[in-house]
Amino acid sequence: MSETKEKIGFDSLYWRAARRFELRWQDAGWEKNHHVSTAQLIRVADLTVVGDNIEHGINHDPSPVSHTERLLDALPVRGTETFIDFGSGLGRVALLAARRFPEVMGVEFATKLTIDSERNIACYRGPLRCRPKIFNKDAAEFEIPSDKELVIWFYSPFQPPVMKKVLDNLTNSFRQNPRRISVMYCAPFFRDLMDNVSWLKEQPLPIRRSFFKDRLKHVFYTSEAL
Repeated sequence: MSETKEKIGFDSLYWRAARRFELRWQDAGWEKNHHVSTAQLIRVADLTVVGDNIEHGINHDPSPVSHTERLLDALPVRGTETFIDFGSGLGRVALLAARRFPEVMGVEFATKLTIDSERNIACYRGPLRCRPKIFNKDAAEFEIPSDKELVIWFYSPFQPPVMKKVLDNLTNSFRQNPRRISVMYCAPFFRDLMDNVSWLKEQPLPIRRSFFKDRLKHVFYTSEAL
């Protein structure tokens, strides 16, 4: 029995490692085809940032292109909203969203990542509905537009103190102008903060899951029932 368990455990680890390699190979192909560089793993401690929240930052580790596209395609939205990626890093999600939305913003507090993401946007080869605009700002200080319907994207970008402040800002924006706001929270380590936002309601998001489930964990919320 123990040998069987060990074999199952080994097989699971093997296939997870193989899937990680496959995803990185797919990402590399996407980057080559579109003339961008977004795959680097970067420690936040090695970066110069604006604002006072570097201790609450998260290392740059981009989500796989294929998984991000599957989530974007599954969003039950109109495609007319403004898309905002908090912790936009090197611009991968912003570029993928710009194929689907007429206005895309990225918010990134690391100066180097902002500069490099703007270079990626300038170099990108492929169809886009818009060119993303990246703001080199602390997410806690970013002024959320109150005159637009929004799709907000979080891929585990920061620790709870900053997440709470961003959600407070989002709440203030919603109260100024109650409207449709959708929020995708990937790798939702602090989802209790999101669950405590009374005007946001969790909604099901049907999506086919691969066996590499840990990179697809997400929760989706909207300001109104669909």
